[in-house]
Amino acid sequence: MESEFLFQKIQESPALKLLGVVVRAVGKGEVELELPFRHELCNTLGSIQGGFITAVADAAGGWALISVLGPEFRVPTVEIKMNFLRPVTETMIARGRVLHTTNRLGTAYMEVVLSSGLLAAAGIGTYRIVKLHR
Repeated sequence: MESEFLFQKIQESPALKLLGVVVRAVGKGEVELELPFRHELCNTLGSIQGGFITAVADAAGGWALISVLGPEFRVPTVEIKMNFLRPVTETMIARGRVLHTTNRLGTAYMEVVLSSGLLAAAGIGTYRIVKLHR
């Protein structure tokens, strides 16, 4: 799939727009998304709330799968597991990378890195592969 097409589709995502996510890179089997730090996304401790971190990482994993499968597919999340390693108190980058696909399920690895380079979270997601009928 052409990277520019996928880049555009990711930018059109209403949820990612709401969060202020910026698409940094799109390649075959890999997607990188940036979530700029904003206080509106923080918990009472001053770090980005884990649900927002997970949402962006999940999107990176799902879009990485679509980059391999093609635009005629959707990949709703079946299961996601995130390990939070440190608070996110600055801009974060979520990277999704395809690990495995079958005709029904796909698996992606996600990591969240701070703009300073430190690993903040890592996880794995399983997605159902659905082909759209056209």
